[in-house]
Amino acid sequence: MQSILYKKKNAYLFGEKYQRKIFFKEVEKKIKIAKSLGSKVIVFGSPASRKIFNYKKNKLDELSYDMFSKIASLCMKYKVYFCLEANPKIYKTKYLTHTNDSINLVKKINNKYFKINLDLGTIIANKENFKLIIKNNLKFIGHVQISSPYLKNLLYYKKKIDVFVKTLKNLGYKKVISFEMLKNNKNNLKVIKKVLEHKIND
Repeated sequence: MQSILYKKKNAYLFGEKYQRKIFFKEVEKKIKIAKSLGSKVIVFGSPASRKIFNYKKNKLDELSYDMFSKIASLCMKYKVYFCLEANPKIYKTKYLTHTNDSINLVKKINNKYFKINLDLGTIIANKENFKLIIKNNLKFIGHVQISSPYLKNLLYYKKKIDVFVKTLKNLGYKKVISFEMLKNNKNNLKVIKKVLEHKIND
């Protein structure tokens, strides 16, 4: 499950106390829905809900640690994995913009039900070294998503996707890999088929 706060008004990780309460209650609701549906993973990206208002970095860290610690405890109760996704600055995000930012928070919270969503689009946008990230942080990866910056056609990145998937496999990742694409692209299934065929043929 993802897009769990889509179009939800006043649900902010930061902001006023009542806005943070709306954020938590909505996430709690989605965790319960995930449990009832048998969905084992929730991916949390949502750059809009990370608006930093006028808070300084230390306050942002304090509030996010408090919020995600409570969410992690809920996930442990319901046995649903909450996977935090970094959002690069190209989406006007100002907090948790790099994969290592999310990894560091996951390490700090230290709960097996709170992990990262490793997103290829973020890696490409930030020019990150995914081989090093995967090698050093495999146990913190709860889900992997193949996307591209601005969700452009994945066929532009066939070779990178190939190396990305091979690296995950070679380093022992055995969980699900999903695709994230724009819903208005009628050729999505054809694109995925071509990407997979490229992988298989190599």
